[in-house]
Amino acid sequence: SSFIYADNTNTGGSVEVRLEDGTDTAEIKNNQLIDTALKVRVQQQTPTLITGNRIESNSNYEKGLDLDGNKDSVQTTVEYNTITGWQVGINSQSANLIRYNNIYNNGINLKNDVNWKQVEMNAGNNWWGTLDASLIAAKIIDYHDDINKGKVNYSPLLTQVYDGTSASLPQGPTNPQVTITSQAGSVFKP
Repeated sequence: SSFIYADNTNTGGSVEVRLEDGTDTAEIKNNQLIDTALKVRVQQQTPTLITGNRIESNSNYEKGLDLDGNKDSVQTTVEYNTITGWQVGINSQSANLIRYNNIYNNGINLKNDVNWKQVEMNAGNNWWGTLDASLIAAKIIDYHDDINKGKVNYSPLLTQVYDGTSASLPQGPTNPQVTITSQAGSVFKP
């Protein structure tokens, strides 16, 4: 069976989604959650997509998006969301793909909260409110803060707020060229 939680507006409190045996796929999409925390508990290997949500706090509540899963093979994708104004923007206890989000103005933007195994999280292609890597790293809790946790890879960075258009995504060169010049001046093209 499939589970969909979509197109809701909540103000205050919390929303908890618990995915257990028998749920084949889950989508949590296009919700407006103002001062409303979203907790997603994944008990089995349910592919889960969290997309297009605004999870915002004006009151600095504890956690915006709390991903609770005790398996390193949980397939949760978090993309195209805005998460701002929380003590912890995203608290993750499972391996996830976190991309194309606006995660900024939180006390901590992302916390790798896996305590039972070093799980590396892929969190590249997000807007963190700045392009300063030291400021971004200061608001991410991972292996660099606690050796029992996995690393968070937050590179490459979005260079601006993701606004839903391809223009706000990183634009790399279409045909990059590498030229290596030796100290003697000779040129080598691999």
